[in-house]
Amino acid sequence: YTYQVVAEGAEPITFSLRTAPEGMTIDPEGGLVTWQPTDLGRFDVEIAATNPFGEDTQAYQIAVERNPDGPVITSRPITKAYVDYLYQYEVVAEGAEPITFRLEEAPAGMQIEESSGIVTWIATREQVGTHPVTIRAESSLGYDRQSYEIEVPDPDTMPPLIVSIPPEKAREGEPFVYDPQALGAQPITWSFDKRPIGMTLDEETGHIEWVPNLRQVGFADVELVATNAFGLDKQAFRIVVEGRPPEITTTPPTEIGLRLPYVYEPEATGTPPFFWELETAPEGMTIDPQSGVIEYYPLLTGTYPVKIVVVNAFGQGTQEYDLVVVPREDLSVDPDLSEVLLSRSCLPADGVSTTQIVVIPRDP
Repeated sequence: YTYQVVAEGAEPITFSLRTAPEGMTIDPEGGLVTWQPTDLGRFDVEIAATNPFGEDTQAYQIAVERNPDGPVITSRPITKAYVDYLYQYEVVAEGAEPITFRLEEAPAGMQIEESSGIVTWIATREQVGTHPVTIRAESSLGYDRQSYEIEVPDPDTMPPLIVSIPPEKAREGEPFVYDPQALGAQPITWSFDKRPIGMTLDEETGHIEWVPNLRQVGFADVELVATNAFGLDKQAFRIVVEGRPPEITTTPPTEIGLRLPYVYEPEATGTPPFFWELETAPEGMTIDPQSGVIEYYPLLTGTYPVKIVVVNAFGQGTQEYDLVVVPREDLSVDPDLSEVLLSRSCLPADGVSTTQIVVIPRDP
């Protein structure tokens, strides 16, 4: 702020400030008033001009308003910190860029990143109590302040506070694990107010395990409780249980005799229901969209690429192979002895995939 005072009368004339806000100055000979406001509001000013024959005064008010393009802190501060636990608060300010941040008042060890406004601090046991904090955001067009108090509770008398974030997703048939963490006076014990069937909890460590089954695909709600001698804390969360995408596990038969029926019954792991289709196949080959059974009656010898696609609500699986159609005399089984030759891929109880040739003998 600058103001050039002009006074008429016999020289010399000197200038002084009778009333002025903190930091305002005036050149006693030239009458130039200068000031850098540090606060918003209205401020009284009285200037005196004096010569050997008398004096004159001028009184007025200055209204210090926020520059519409200056920074305005819009974020709400985090007012609690915990011993030996990282405190972090990201100060957000709106206004013309660039905006820089600094701490005008803060407890020992607290820092702020000048360009991002991220405040960090790890309180010590000696800092249990309440601490004032003042943050300043400024640009070439002005500044804004945010003042608040931050409380550090005594960890030896503190109720539990669950600070960990649970996983948001689980998958059918696969282990879900969560190790919750809580601040507060020890010992802390853990329990459920609500859980899905099959979920287990270690009461001392809080370790959670669960393997969702097919019927649990969808959503599962959990309410976890941490308790000590001074109180309790609860954490309620929802787990999205996804199904498994399909994966074809059987091995297809890759050879068939000319003019003999070919049948392949693929199997897949994953979450049913499945939809089966042929993306690549020789002319005349068909697949049942529900069961996946493939049938084919080859009329020409040759090598034919086959690509099977199985789809469910959670993804898809594919299997590609070449089917070789050979003359009957090239088969290891004499076609003249058989009425029908079927090729099937089987998955026995031991989980080992095998290819099986089924021969139905002719009637004599």
